[in-house]
Amino acid sequence: LGILMVSFISMTLGYVSGCYLTASGKVNNLIRSFILAILINVLLNLILIPHFKVMGVAITSAITQFFILVVQVNRSKHYAGFKFQNQFILNFLMFLTTFVAVSLLVEKFLTINWYYQLIITPIFGLLLAWLFKIIPDEILLAIKERKFFIQR
Repeated sequence: LGILMVSFISMTLGYVSGCYLTASGKVNNLIRSFILAILINVLLNLILIPHFKVMGVAITSAITQFFILVVQVNRSKHYAGFKFQNQFILNFLMFLTTFVAVSLLVEKFLTINWYYQLIITPIFGLLLAWLFKIIPDEILLAIKERKFFIQR
């Protein structure tokens, strides 16, 4: 589940850059990256499924989605002319590594029901994203100032 959650993060971030490429008419880039991703996916499935079974499928999914994310962000960056700060990229990689490692450790060593893991893991991911400064402080301030209850 932890590995698939990493795959989900890459997939959702890929939607943003994929939408940009589609809107700017760079669909050929998307098609080429998806064809290459399909080849990578099939190859990794052939290698990992016999050894790791279902875990191999999850690992393949995470690697494929991360590949698509990197390619699409790189292409979007190229066409839009913006640059990522190296510190943000480093923070994101540290966040991703920590999130995967802790998710795997929790799955292996804690004997809690899967539905508790389903609740705890995203909350932990948001906390890590805040600690590694992936989520901007402005978003956290907006959430903090929002009133969830109507006072009478």
